[in-house]
Amino acid sequence: MDILLRTTRQNDVPLLELWRQDLPERCPLVIMQHGYLGRKEFILPQAYLLAASGFFVVAPDACRHGDRSDKTTPALFQSVRETALGLNGLLQAYRGDPRVAAGQAGYVGYSMGGLIGFYYLTQPLVLFKAVCPVIATPDFTAVADAPQTRLMFQEAGLGSEQAYEAQRAEARRDNPAQRQIRPLPLLIQAGEADPLIPADSIRRFAENMKPQYRNPEDFSVWIYPGQGHADTIEMNQRIVNFLRHHLRGEG
Repeated sequence: MDILLRTTRQNDVPLLELWRQDLPERCPLVIMQHGYLGRKEFILPQAYLLAASGFFVVAPDACRHGDRSDKTTPALFQSVRETALGLNGLLQAYRGDPRVAAGQAGYVGYSMGGLIGFYYLTQPLVLFKAVCPVIATPDFTAVADAPQTRLMFQEAGLGSEQAYEAQRAEARRDNPAQRQIRPLPLLIQAGEADPLIPADSIRRFAENMKPQYRNPEDFSVWIYPGQGHADTIEMNQRIVNFLRHHLRGEG
């Protein structure tokens, strides 16, 4: 089994494509998004796992990150908003691609990438069939108010009181936890000991969202005891299984 890796652009967005050429049918498309201050190459192991499992994986640089950087420190929630608003255009760019079943598309996002996924779900037009945020919460204000977040901003060069308050204001304005979120298949995974993503904020969201789902298999939340702000092999295998079920009809 060979995994092909291609560096290219779609809609002027630099990205990586990973897929198995040996599969006879078109593969479901999965857009995979990296975290804050990261870049597309940082999630290659996770992208490889999904590609090996039969998905066509697209890993773009987020707005103001990687090859889209203007060499200044990006504001977190601005990057979230701008990247989320570009996802449908990126997805539409693969319509008609003979390698891809773009109508069966999923989204996976890590940390900031997960925040992007939650913000996307508040938009009027949602094209993904399943979304998997990892080490992320829909409550942006909980992220902005976490003490570790301020330390992260300081280390990134956004530590002034003015810059920090600007980030908090953006978090309040764009907060998905205060908006209507589409109840499509959703797998949320986070760590109980994560200093950036308060687990209780996810639990509150889950309590409000669960009644909107008729099928319990469509809404899954996993909080891992002792786990900090990092994904694990177990988390990534759950993503594979979830997307196999909801995009490929397996399991």
